[in-house]
Amino acid sequence: MLFDEYLNSLLMAHQFISMLPAGEAPQYTEGREGYYWVKEMTGNSAKTVLKLDIRDFSQQGYRDRMAFLQNLADSWKHCGVNLPSRFN
Repeated sequence: MLFDEYLNSLLMAHQFISMLPAGEAPQYTEGREGYYWVKEMTGNSAKTVLKLDIRDFSQQGYRDRMAFLQNLADSWKHCGVNLPSRFN
């Protein structure tokens, strides 16, 4: 019996969302402050897809946000979970 047979991708998606910076969502920002916005989650216990909008007003800020997401996805590999690298 393998551990990953019991991973629920919906629950993992919720955990991933909870790891985003709480104060960096549209409802907490003003003017030209950047944010992460989870705009769609579809799937089932076997496969879940999250769609996010990443907003920033500078190229460096946008690159920093994308790097944060990539680091977050990479951190899941330590748990034996491979997330696709689509943050580039």
